[in-house]
Amino acid sequence: MEVRGGGHNAAARSTAAAVAALLVLFMAYQECNRSGLATGSKRISRRTDVGGAGVPPLLPPPLPPEVAGAFVAATATADFRHDLVKAMRGWRRGIRTLVLTNATGELLAREQQEGLRYNEVWQHYQDFSNISTGKPGDVRAAVTPAYVRSTLGTNFKWLIYGDDDVVFFWPGLLRMLRGLDHRDPYFLTDNYFSQYPDGLLHQRKPAQPRCVPCTLDATGLDLGAANAVKTCNCSVAAMAEALSKPLAAMRRFPNQPPIFSINGGGGAVISAGLLQRLQRRRFEACVSGRGQPLRCAGSDCLLTICLWRQGFGYTDPGFELRHQGMLLFDAYERALWQAERDMLSLLANRGGCDRACQLRVRHAVSLHTNGKARQHAVLGSRARLAAFLHSAARAAKGVAPPDLLAWA
Repeated sequence: MEVRGGGHNAAARSTAAAVAALLVLFMAYQECNRSGLATGSKRISRRTDVGGAGVPPLLPPPLPPEVAGAFVAATATADFRHDLVKAMRGWRRGIRTLVLTNATGELLAREQQEGLRYNEVWQHYQDFSNISTGKPGDVRAAVTPAYVRSTLGTNFKWLIYGDDDVVFFWPGLLRMLRGLDHRDPYFLTDNYFSQYPDGLLHQRKPAQPRCVPCTLDATGLDLGAANAVKTCNCSVAAMAEALSKPLAAMRRFPNQPPIFSINGGGGAVISAGLLQRLQRRRFEACVSGRGQPLRCAGSDCLLTICLWRQGFGYTDPGFELRHQGMLLFDAYERALWQAERDMLSLLANRGGCDRACQLRVRHAVSLHTNGKARQHAVLGSRARLAAFLHSAARAAKGVAPPDLLAWA
């Protein structure tokens, strides 16, 4: 896939589309805070209607066919978080979506029937009470990508995967993927928890061992100093060969990767090429703890380690190498106040949005809304959270400028 286009007009359109998509999120959040919406009110029930009884939702227009056909989405949830999944329909815009849930019986049947209207496949996947992480839904969350091909088919290029409260932004997403070949085994994210160099939990480091795409423009970058392997096939073997010296001190390498896990709150993009190579039964056995035990604190770790044990490494898009401290996935790291400030400054056009601000707004791929925390916040509950998320999603009318839709 290669995306062409250019000039200042294209850049301006790109930024405007990204701003529009992001800004409404926080404006809607402010609106919900000001209005003091409460669970069970008539106003809430109408505003959060995302396909059930009541007034049909006003979702943004569908994606262009060439984009919609190239992507699928997948997430795991639980019966008490279904509102979150439905609230995210605005950004998904009808792309084929797999939802794994612990729901059964009438509740599952209702969600399956409703999901047909939104190109969603809802499936039951049991809780595991004896999982080492101590959280019964972790196996379900980790195995979700492995069920995509059997439920949604194989005619797609990219899987968008993340927690059920993660919003993805099409302009930044398409921009990140330009030039990448979906047939290569990509596990893309730049938001992860490091255990380099001594096996202890660390924040990301400038010299964090990682793969970067083979298409990355490395002009002016010292990939050697950054311990970055430029490859289209990020495998355990490739990382071990290229990074033998910096990783020599890690006693558990190559049995364990240089990261503890990705951050599901930022999500990941997984290529069709990786999923085609993935051995699902072996992967599921690894995630559920059958075989060699795993030391994991959550589903993100289970996913990362079990992909690693099948030979798949992780690819950092490389944005942070050129723009230190800036991420694409969960670009604001849940600092909603900063995102709001950036976008209001940019729209005001008074010079308040500096270069760093413009980069963040233009390139953001995802944002973690922290639904778990908001779910139990003052007044409210899932209904209030869903109102905030769904209002934002359906208000965002732009997708990506034409130059980003020129798919090869």
